[in-house]
Amino acid sequence: MRKSLVALPLVALFLLSACGNATEEKNGEKAESSSTTDTSKNGTKYEIGHTVKIDHVDFTITSAKLSDGEKNIKPKGKALTLDVTAKNESDKTVLLASTEFTLYKNGKKQESYFGETNHLDGNLDRNKTVKGVLQYDVEGAGEYELIYKPAYINDKKEYKWHIEVK
Repeated sequence: MRKSLVALPLVALFLLSACGNATEEKNGEKAESSSTTDTSKNGTKYEIGHTVKIDHVDFTITSAKLSDGEKNIKPKGKALTLDVTAKNESDKTVLLASTEFTLYKNGKKQESYFGETNHLDGNLDRNKTVKGVLQYDVEGAGEYELIYKPAYINDKKEYKWHIEVK
């Protein structure tokens, strides 16, 4: 009887630790998969190169470059150009608007810059891919946060990217 009293807590401890490991692995998988689909659930900030699926549209920021702006349209500081690829995997046309993206540095909103390049604006037909840019008038190098609030989704979630420019 005494042996079973000692063995019972050991078996319970073993079972609880096994359950704990399974939960961690399951949560690890869930966190990993949600980090590629939805920033609003876990506060993840994506980096340049990550593809983020937002309601059947894949967004990838492929690069971030600073320049002096374009010949006829000069920014107050530097022009930050973010190259973006969007792929519509849904069965409906989606309207993309660069105004749904906002850039911040140290909590301060950065002004949009509209050079003479192909901005990420317009209809994206079903099963099609488009490449465009987002541009901002910034002071220069540093760390930025890009927030996307898509108007075509009713849940009003925010999607965030960490942009480091050197």
